[in-house]
Amino acid sequence: MRTKNIIFLIIALLGLTAPAFSDNSESEEISGMRKDIQIINLLNNMDLRKEQMEFILNKAKEVGQIKKDAAKAIYSNNHDKGSVYSAIKEEVNCGRVSIDKYNANKLRELKNTDESVLRQAYEKIEAAALGVENNLEEFQLVALDGYKPCIIPIMKEGRIGQAEKAKGVIKILEKVKDVSQTQYYQFKDAFIERIMEKIRAKVAPGAILKEEIRMQIENTFARIRGMDAADFLLKKDALAEELLNSIMPAKKEMTRSAKIKQFLLSDRIIPILEERLEKKSLASSEAGYFVTVQ
Repeated sequence: MRTKNIIFLIIALLGLTAPAFSDNSESEEISGMRKDIQIINLLNNMDLRKEQMEFILNKAKEVGQIKKDAAKAIYSNNHDKGSVYSAIKEEVNCGRVSIDKYNANKLRELKNTDESVLRQAYEKIEAAALGVENNLEEFQLVALDGYKPCIIPIMKEGRIGQAEKAKGVIKILEKVKDVSQTQYYQFKDAFIERIMEKIRAKVAPGAILKEEIRMQIENTFARIRGMDAADFLLKKDALAEELLNSIMPAKKEMTRSAKIKQFLLSDRIIPILEERLEKKSLASSEAGYFVTVQ
């Protein structure tokens, strides 16, 4: 494989431990708590049985060890890589265009070794993720597929962890539909600006929104004003989503496998599951005690 493939494997492996939403201004402790909340929100909606929690816990520990072993194997090559890079640096400093064949071959060999380690680790992690997927029931897979990493969970129509992004826009569209013709032309620019403000809140600070966006909002208003009340009632949610998505395309959804690796196989899930299993065990023991006493 080429160097870019090695880089891809490194990112794919190390990315499994990164927070779903990273912020360079956050401390490691805050980022960790953020990840914990996302994991807990997911677990709260999956209703895992004790046996499933134990299975996932073991797989998470297995993945943690795979990562450690891969990192150790790559680290063990660092001394040799340092020596080769040092030798090559001396050569290029002397103005040489071609590198000594031994150094070139040695560097290629070390890179191939690293690539092999990462590829094997990645394949093992993929297998662990597939094992977790096969251990889940259909309703749990539905919950997993519908999950979007969140801090404050919102339940709506069976979906978990999804912010109601279009809710504020829907309210504005309802007002646009309800006001009189005179009021509409009086407040149209204000309605448009309120939606523009919601868009600005989602884009990079200082970003300039194109005039086409304003025109698109106004065209949506015109469509709404031309609908009868029943038609608008049925279509207002879709219109709001269409408006937001056309302006701010939704980020590419995480695949099921990616969610499993990111959350269910994270090292952060280990103490969370251990605590839940301990509580279940304690609850079972207490229940058995009361049954015996009776």
